[in-house]
Amino acid sequence: MVLPTGSGKSICYMLPSVLKEGVTVVITPLLALLRDQVFKLSNAGIKSGIVKGGTTDYEIKTLREEIESKETRIIFTTPEALENSARIKFFKEINISSIVIDEAHCVSEWGESFRPAYLKLDRFIDNFKKVSVTAFTATASERVINKIKQYLYSGRNPLNVVEKPDRPNIYYSVIPCISKSLAVERLVSSKKRPLLLFVRSRKRAEDAARRISAYLNKQVKFYHAGLTTEERKRIESWFLESRNGILCATSAYGLGVDKGDIRTVIHYDVPRSVESYLQESGRVGRDKEKSSAVLLYSADDFLFFKQIASKTDRERYSAILNYALTNNVCRREQLLSYIGWREGVSCRGCDVCGQRVLERPEGFYEIQKFIKKHRRQFSVRRAVQILKGSSSYDTVREYLDRFKEFGLLKDWSENNLEEALNSMLQSGYLDTIKRGMFKHKLTSEKKWIPWKENLKRFLKSGL
Repeated sequence: MVLPTGSGKSICYMLPSVLKEGVTVVITPLLALLRDQVFKLSNAGIKSGIVKGGTTDYEIKTLREEIESKETRIIFTTPEALENSARIKFFKEINISSIVIDEAHCVSEWGESFRPAYLKLDRFIDNFKKVSVTAFTATASERVINKIKQYLYSGRNPLNVVEKPDRPNIYYSVIPCISKSLAVERLVSSKKRPLLLFVRSRKRAEDAARRISAYLNKQVKFYHAGLTTEERKRIESWFLESRNGILCATSAYGLGVDKGDIRTVIHYDVPRSVESYLQESGRVGRDKEKSSAVLLYSADDFLFFKQIASKTDRERYSAILNYALTNNVCRREQLLSYIGWREGVSCRGCDVCGQRVLERPEGFYEIQKFIKKHRRQFSVRRAVQILKGSSSYDTVREYLDRFKEFGLLKDWSENNLEEALNSMLQSGYLDTIKRGMFKHKLTSEKKWIPWKENLKRFLKSGL
């Protein structure tokens, strides 16, 4: 079943689990999601069980007793827990009425890369021939649906139930950047909260949290898989209860976690696929109130493209990069058509339909014009001092404060400016002299190339 984020997929298996005989086994991808589901059921007065890595034999014995007394009708587990022969024996010995694979797109998204246990779920399912098997997800392209069938329904032909996946209350926008740090500062100051910032790596989650915390003089937390269980629980509880919080997280957070009032989701890094973007941006506005999803992209995201080895993964990543670069087609139409929905797409809000598309990054034109005018004169450090308008011994001694462009971007921090110059160097808009008397000095190509056209050519050459 493919149903939009926040449309109530969990009720489709939770309600039957308490009405019919037998036990419902729900396979979830993340412990955070598992704990969230157990918490929701507990609040509803429904007792559920957990089988995961580290579950003791004593806990299994207690769970068996609760099942026999019909106190527990639903069990949550993970793909990895089902690789344990002792746990498989336990499941064989209880009366299972249905098996549910929640967030089933993970079979394709993660099973073929870093979680092979997903690809072995069919072996577990084969132990229960007469048990119903249901897979739920919010986002699945035709390719992902075929993968789910391949790995979970081998030899069977499941019924597909696909609801229109649109979330009309989400406003989609894309921001090109040469300084993502600056863009995030602007956004966290102006966008509604609670706010969730997705990043690619653990280190970036921590760095972003510290920078935003310093900028706002406000506590900002980070979340990733490297935290201890206690730390993750504490941060999950804090953000779940927060009405004004900011959380910087990797994809380890958010899958299916039901915090209804997140008002803004920002992607600091371009995610690996359109499906990932829809899942993660779908964390916003689950209470149906107006919310926004913002995707940032820079040359760094296109350089990351070269690090992807698999041809399939490169194609999926290029699809989300093309989404970022396309500024003449409705964002909602692009996202929905990618996952196979082409009927009745009506935009309720995006930067394309609202004619608010940014053609180039903030500061891009000013910096390129400055370097082109003063080619071979300044190093990165000196260019930063001039553009910032930094008053120092060096700027006075070298008469840097007499340049017309002195303080041209004075509202940027020096770190923002250095990031911008390095980004323009990475993407080829700027260059440095490698040898001779002008060594390390900045220069600019003679030909002016539009920002997006250059990145499109870069992407095409990498495919």
